[in-house]
Amino acid sequence: MKAGIREVRDRFTHYLDQVRRGREVIVTERGREVAALIPLRNQNSVEDAVARLQTEGLVELPDSWRPLAMSKARLRGRLLSELILEERTRSW
Repeated sequence: MKAGIREVRDRFTHYLDQVRRGREVIVTERGREVAALIPLRNQNSVEDAVARLQTEGLVELPDSWRPLAMSKARLRGRLLSELILEERTRSW
């Protein structure tokens, strides 16, 4: 099924229903095909997608997972609140 951009814009719900029913909608601009609305065949979970990528060798998962250790940053100088208070007292 083909439809122009304006037609798809004006009747988007209709075309989305067509896609839900399994039909593909080719979107055209001035007669030229520019996009396709296609049904999602495999609506897998993120875990399924990651497992598939791992099987295909595209990602490698760690043996175990743990949060990264975060060290506290030591800042030099004065606190921002002290500087603001000092600035306020100077302004008065």
